[in-house]
Parts: sequence; structure tokens; C-alpha cells
Amino acid sequence: MLLGFLIDVIFVSILACGIGMAVMLDHYLADLPDYQKLSEYRPKTPTEIVDVHGETLASLYTEYRVFAPIENIPDVVKNAFISAEDKNFFTHPGLDPFGIARAMFFNVKALSSGARMQGASTITQQVMKNFLLDSDRTLERKLKEAVLSLRFEQQFTKEKILELYLNQIYLGAGSYGVGAAARVYFGKSLSQLAPHEAAFLAALPKAPNDYHPIRRPDRAIARRNWVLSQMLENGFLDQIAFEISRDAPLSVRQTLDRPPQARTYFTEAVRRQLNEILGPDGVYDRGYKVQTSLDPRVQNIVEKSMLEGLFRFDRAGGYKGALANFSSYEDARSYDLDITLPEGFFYGWVRTVGQEGVVIKALEQDKEIFLENDVFQWARDTGGRFVSGDVILLSQGTEGFRLRQVPNLQGAVIVLNATTGAVEAMQGGFSFATSEFNRAIQAQRQPGSLVKPFVYERALHFGFTPVSIVVDGPIAIDQGPGLDMWKPSNYSDKFYGPTPLRRGIELSRNLMTVRVARDVGIDRIAEGLRKLGLAETIPPYYSAALGAIETTPMRLAAAFSTLARRGSVATARLIEAITERDGKVVLNNPDLLCVDCQNLVFGEQILDPLSSFQVIWMMRGTVERGTAKRMNRLGFPVAGKTGTSNEARDLWFAAITSKHVVIAYVGYDTPVPVGERATGGGVAAPIVEDVLSQLYADREKPEEFVAPDGIHFDYVSSQTGMSLSPEQGGIYESFKYGEGPNNFVPNAVAGERVEDGAKRFSGVGGLY
Repeated sequence: MLLGFLIDVIFVSILACGIGMAVMLDHYLADLPDYQKLSEYRPKTPTEIVDVHGETLASLYTEYRVFAPIENIPDVVKNAFISAEDKNFFTHPGLDPFGIARAMFFNVKALSSGARMQGASTITQQVMKNFLLDSDRTLERKLKEAVLSLRFEQQFTKEKILELYLNQIYLGAGSYGVGAAARVYFGKSLSQLAPHEAAFLAALPKAPNDYHPIRRPDRAIARRNWVLSQMLENGFLDQIAFEISRDAPLSVRQTLDRPPQARTYFTEAVRRQLNEILGPDGVYDRGYKVQTSLDPRVQNIVEKSMLEGLFRFDRAGGYKGALANFSSYEDARSYDLDITLPEGFFYGWVRTVGQEGVVIKALEQDKEIFLENDVFQWARDTGGRFVSGDVILLSQGTEGFRLRQVPNLQGAVIVLNATTGAVEAMQGGFSFATSEFNRAIQAQRQPGSLVKPFVYERALHFGFTPVSIVVDGPIAIDQGPGLDMWKPSNYSDKFYGPTPLRRGIELSRNLMTVRVARDVGIDRIAEGLRKLGLAETIPPYYSAALGAIETTPMRLAAAFSTLARRGSVATARLIEAITERDGKVVLNNPDLLCVDCQNLVFGEQILDPLSSFQVIWMMRGTVERGTAKRMNRLGFPVAGKTGTSNEARDLWFAAITSKHVVIAYVGYDTPVPVGERATGGGVAAPIVEDVLSQLYADREKPEEFVAPDGIHFDYVSSQTGMSLSPEQGGIYESFKYGEGPNNFVPNAVAGERVEDGAKRFSGVGGLY
């Protein structure tokens, strides 16, 4: 009787427990996450920005990851992680009963010995936790993890589970997944890893910071060697390979740097454009490949040329003195100078000043350098002196060591492909690390005389010829009711009388340009500048013809590229193509549609192709006889134009060759005069000259500009526009068919306001 009662009690208790367990499981497991979505796993992977050769310039990411399909992960890596994390991975159903029992036995012993407790989570359980659950140490989470693991193993292969795990796991130093970790720690791809390197990566999942190879190398080596011992025990290494790997140094990279994000003017500009094209959510995590137009060789030339140009001008103003002075080297090293330097620059502490030179200790490298006196001569020539303890700025390059000082002057340089408009190089300031403001794209400045070629293109289109006579003399412009008459002047404050049109460009004559604008019509001039993209709106004021508008260096570069393309709109672009990780094209260069790049599809024709060529030919005269004669020594054809805004606040130079368009801008961020008598020809032109001389130093030189159909040439006097043989000093001038030298064309003097569609002026007009 009693036995029957006990059996009933036990049965009821078991039934109640079963019902309770069922109710509890039903409650906990009612809202299990959908593990099926992992079949479409697309991990967060960086957007890669590459140069014209396909080399990485920058990576954009929130998590640095290099996705590796399971077939691309070598066995040595798989075996290392399986040995470290889940030795029965290929045999258990998602949970490892033997592992659980082993961990329980070990942990009971650990309670009395104080040893670290051991876990029993399988790789499958870790995948469930990392992808679908949180890390809370609760019974509910553990139950869900166990059930999900069992179900997941029934639906997915072991290879897929391992692929998810090895690509998602965080391995320290900002790296997610084994592909990224291999690059960060060793600078290698997965296929290049040795067993001891794979074992080190497998040592990291539990606690990456505890096994940091630089901060805690002893612990890192001990943990790595434990993984190697497990690989030996599991038959993944033989004894010889184990011993070789065990005795190997860590050999990790000392910096553990991830690929740089957008830390240059060019890559930051690309990042901003990607935000507009893809949206901010798509830029960082979807693994796009962004093909840019940047040529690293050209970019290096541009950076160095602009820095030298800024240093050259700054040096002419004299030495500004030491950055600081400290009695001890240790104090100097601890001082925050708050200036991030370009590559090749460093700070030095003056230890001693002697008769033969100065002994410097580099602050970053902790090494001594003896510098002879000629390094400091330019500073001493302007009253500079040096004493022990001075902190100074130096650079080291192919010309040895040089004394530097951080210039206050800023600038921008852009190099475009003359045919396609692709931006091959762009520098937006002295140093991106010091100032991220990109003057090439963001600085709204007055171009001054740099707009004159576009004014003269309109004149040529509406009836002028390159030798039309325009009077260089006083002129007064009525600006409207209540305003004073505007009376512009030449830079020289002189008048030169009747002069052929081309000399207005060559010598940058203001009075001639204003007269031309008045004759053509200021409305036409303003509309032409607007269509070129210099600004969204340009009021029809005569001062606009002298560059009293605001635009950016990049807009100007695109406008000159349009000239180079014979009037076909050029889009100065940084991005050539965007592709998804599977190769699907998101964006392709709209100007270059052919496969072999022989047949170009150009943009809208906004300028007359014949007039555009004539302007370029006239700009050749700026280099041969005008304000940019220094360019003559380059030894190849260059069309150029200087630009100096009012009070020399903005200094410019634009150059066109048959291959490239180069623009340089120099000025202060707060617009003030650059210097007394400073000009674009004296400050900006040397920068462009330096760029061009290096650009073609070991390349095929630019050819002469090729005239389009409809252009013929004749020799004329540059002073009168009359026919003149080359032996007598005549220059080779370009004319449209039906036009010619002034003694050939009877209506040579510009005067009357032309009508729409007129091909040339009629009547001699007035000389004004």
C-alpha cells in the first residue's frame, strides 16, 4: 500500500516537473530568433577606395573585416581554431556532451585550486550567441542557445557554420574575422600564414586584450603555444612542426594598424561623394570597391611641389624663430606641438650650436644628427639665430636635411586629365592632418584674371579674331542709378593704346578685357561663365569679366578642361566606377563608355570648338611672350594663364598641355593680401612649373596642340596683327576660315556691338 502510494507520488511529481519544464520551455522558446536568415549572411565589410592601378588608398568601415569564403580559408587556420575552441566540432550535433562533462569536472577542481574556470560552448553555440543572442549569463539565454544550436546544425553544414564563425569573431586590434586579423597582426593574407601565426590568431577569441602581442607578449606566446599543443594532440601538427612553431617568435607588426580611413584630401573628398551617391548607411558596411582616378605618382609630385612652393614664399619672409625652447631633451619630447606633419618632416631639439654646424636630436626617433651651417643659412640671412634648447622643424628628402617652418599661407593644386576630366591628383592644403578644409573643393575665392580666357572665347565666338585691335585706354562703366562710374585700371596703371586681342591674354590687360566684355555684351559673358560651372548664378556686372566672382579651384579646373576638350563639358571627377562585392556595377564613368578607351563620349558642347582652340593658342603666347615666360624652359608646349585677384588676395596659375590641365591656387584662409606686388605669375606659376617638369620627366612629353578642322594659320606681327614673316619676328597665329591677318581682313578693328549669330564685326567702330 505504502509502496503504491510512493510510486504514485513519484509519478505525479515527475509528471508535474515535465509539465512545468514544458511550460517553461514553451515560455522561453516561444520567441526564438530566426536562424534561417544566416543563410543570406552578408557581413559588414569595408568599402575599399583604390587608385588608378587598383592599389588601396583607404578603407571605410565601422568594423574592419576581410570576408573569406570557407574554401579560401586554409586548413591550418581552421584546425587551429577547432583545436582551441571546439575539438569535437565535426562530430557533435551542436552541443558537446563530452565537453560539458569535461568542463564540469575541471571547474569543480578549479573551485578548490583557484584556477580559471573553463567553458564548454561549441563553435555552433558561439555563432548563435554572436549573431542571434546577447551575452547575458542567464538560464533563458543558455536554453535558447542550446536549442538554436541543435536546430541550426540540422539545417546548415559544418563548413557554413565555420565560415560564419571565422568571419564574424572579434580578434582584437580592431579586426573582425580571420582575414582582417591576418592583415593587422602579420600584414599577410590567410594563405600566407604559418602554423605558429594561425595558432596565435586562434589564441585570441576568449580575451584578445589579455593576449595582446605587444603589451603582453609572454602571455600571448604561452597561449599560442597551448594552441599549438592542442593541434599536436589532435593530429593537425607532427612533432617537428610543433617544435619549430613553438620556438618561433611572435613576429607581429609593431604598429598593428588597420588600413587608413579617409585621411587625405583626395580620399575624404571621395568619401563625401560616396555619402551623396550611396547614402551614409551604404558607405561603410557593404563592401563596395571604388575605383578612383588618382595616380599616386602624380599625387606625390603635386604634394611635394605645393609644399615647396609654400615654403619658398614663407622663407622669403624670413625666419619666424624656434617653435619652443626647452633646457632638456626629455622636456622637449613631452611637449605637445599640436601640429601633425607631412611625411618626411620631423621635429628636432638643438643640443649644441658650434662653429661648423648644429647637433640636433630628433624628438620622435631619439637619434642625433649633425647638420652643417648651410642648412640654416637662409634663416641666418634674414636675422635668424639658434641656441641650445630650440625646437625646430626639419625635413629629410633626396636633397638631404632642410630647415623648415610651418607656413601661414595655404593653397591647392589639381591635375586633371585634359581629355577625360579625371582628377589624377589633388592637394587641398599644407597638411590634411593639420586642417581638413579642402581648399581645392571648398574654398570660394576670386579667380581674378584667370577668367579672361573665357571672356575672350566669347569674343572670338561673336566675331573677334585673335588680332582684332582693341584700345588699351581709360574706360568708364555706368553701374546704374546712384552708383559711381566704375573706372578699372591695368595692373601696371599704364595705358598701351590700340593692341591686338591676343596681347590682352598674354599680358593680362584689364582695360582691354573690359572693353571686349562691353562690346560682346556683359550678359553673354556672365552666361558663358555660368554655363562653364564657375558659379550657380553670376550677375551681369562688368567686374565679373575681371574675375570678381567667387568660385573654387576645382570648378576652374573643370572649366579649363572644357577648353582643352574644345568646348565639350568636362566633369572633374574623382570616382571612375563603383562595384558591389559580387562585381555588380553601381556606377560607371559617364564620360568614358568604351571598353578600350579609344572612342570617347563627350559631354554637352557649350563652347565653340574653333574659338576654344584659338583661346588655347592665345594662351600659348602667355608662356612664350607674356606673364608666364618662365614656363618656356620646360621645353614642351604649354598654354597658361596667370590670375591675381584684387589686392593680391588670391594668386592663381592655370596650365594646359595636350595631356593635362593643372591649376594652382595660393592664398590665406582669411582673405588678406598675400604680399606687396605678389602675383599669380610669381607665386602660383612656379608651383605649376615644378609639377609639369616632374610630371613628364620620365614620360613622353606633351605634343603640340592639334587644330580642329576649320582652323588655318598665318604669320602675323604680335604688335599689329598685320602679316609678318617668321624671319621678321612674325608669330604663328590661328584663324577661322574666312579670317586672317589685319591687312587681309578689312574689318580688323573691334568696335560695334555684335548681334546674335554674327560671324564678324562690321564697320571700323570707334577706338575707345
